[in-house]
Amino acid sequence: MVEVLAVSWIYGLKRFTSDIKFMLNVSVGIYWKFCWGFFIPVALLAIFIYFLVTYSPLTYQGKLYPVSFEYAGYVLTTFALVQIPFWFLHSLCSGKNKGIRGAFSPNSEWGPARHSVKVEWLSKDF
Repeated sequence: MVEVLAVSWIYGLKRFTSDIKFMLNVSVGIYWKFCWGFFIPVALLAIFIYFLVTYSPLTYQGKLYPVSFEYAGYVLTTFALVQIPFWFLHSLCSGKNKGIRGAFSPNSEWGPARHSVKVEWLSKDF
């Protein structure tokens, strides 16, 4: 869910589709723009809310799993999710571009590795 929101709403759907056009020389249709920008984020949120509302303890062939197994899954999930704000705060406090604007701005190394391709990529319109 976080990845979909980051790509479609933070990086921007317009930039994302422009990058696809640049890399593959294929224009993305309105169906894919609708799915990436609205349907998939809303559907994932609805699935997550449904999971929370209908939650029941995990069973296998009628036997309950030990609670410690569920807690282990929660710990792994928490570890994965805590990294998002941690690295965001790290990018706010370190590097050349400090602050919110700097955290959301790409550095000079961002983009294609080949210089000739990077020049072409930087000249494209968003």
